[in-house]
Amino acid sequence: MDEQHQNSKRAYEVSDAKIGIPVISGIVLLVLVVVFVALMAGMFDLLAYFHAQQDTTPPPMAEFRPSPPGPRLQIDPPQALKTMRKTETELLTEYGWADRENNKVRIPLENAIDLLAARGLPTRKEALK
Repeated sequence: MDEQHQNSKRAYEVSDAKIGIPVISGIVLLVLVVVFVALMAGMFDLLAYFHAQQDTTPPPMAEFRPSPPGPRLQIDPPQALKTMRKTETELLTEYGWADRENNKVRIPLENAIDLLAARGLPTRKEALK
């Protein structure tokens, strides 16, 4: 029997895979990667050199540039939140002037609830007077 007929009776591949093409491809790919990395490193050095040569003095009109419109970014958000909560707590728990010209005062929330419970809500007849 010939060799091809014997191979057809077997359930597996009997010839070896050719390893040359994948090895050559891998070597070429590795060489290309090294070359491109070297070129990129050279380009970054060249760009850094040109950047150092540039004049970095600001233009004369830079100091007259208006600031951008709000809202601005917070510098320290946790501290801003603490300050806001402290202000809110003071408004809700302490006495103070709401409008000094019209003699309107601000009272603590708990006291306002107690006064409202004692006096009740105004009815329509009282509101129309």
